[in-house]
Amino acid sequence: MTNSENKKRKELRMRVIIKGVLGFLMILVFRVTKKGEKSIPKEGAVILCPNHIHFFDPAAVVLRLKRKIYPIAKEELVKNPLLRYLGNVFEATTIKRDGTGIAGVKASLKILKEKQGAILIYPEGTRNGLAKGRKPKDGAVTLALKTGAPIVPIGIQGNFKLFTKVKLNIGEPIYYTKKYVGDKTNEQLTTELMEEIVRLRDEKGK
Repeated sequence: MTNSENKKRKELRMRVIIKGVLGFLMILVFRVTKKGEKSIPKEGAVILCPNHIHFFDPAAVVLRLKRKIYPIAKEELVKNPLLRYLGNVFEATTIKRDGTGIAGVKASLKILKEKQGAILIYPEGTRNGLAKGRKPKDGAVTLALKTGAPIVPIGIQGNFKLFTKVKLNIGEPIYYTKKYVGDKTNEQLTTELMEEIVRLRDEKGK
């Protein structure tokens, strides 16, 4: 076995260990539950769009859902050593906050088009973006229109305080067909998407 192969095996082993530990925390400490996972297509390209309330959001979604999910993170992630390391563990793709990073966009398109995979992207762009008065980003809608991948909205309920319940409330997939899109702009479509995410976030019930 070459040094390169040995290094990859060690990285894979460490990735499995860290995900296992964090997965345990998601269930035991933050009590993350899920509702509506059947709405997520079992295969093919799909874009998952939750609200963004906490540092642990991506881990909760990636570790508690069955599909292999690739998070899309803001480029600033790499400036923090811990976040950069966790980004590598979760195989995150970094992209500029305004969505103009060509490399990040190409990587996202590759996952959706070539791998027919699932990506995780936050329209708020930052934690509690709506509460801060930030305008939602249209990157998810743009990718959906380019690839034909549906967007699955997710409302994350809870606050990630220790031993309090967090729920992933998963909505129905949105298919951006010509009939659905009509003459709406990306901004309008993004507003509608964010409204559905907020509805799922605020929805009552078990």
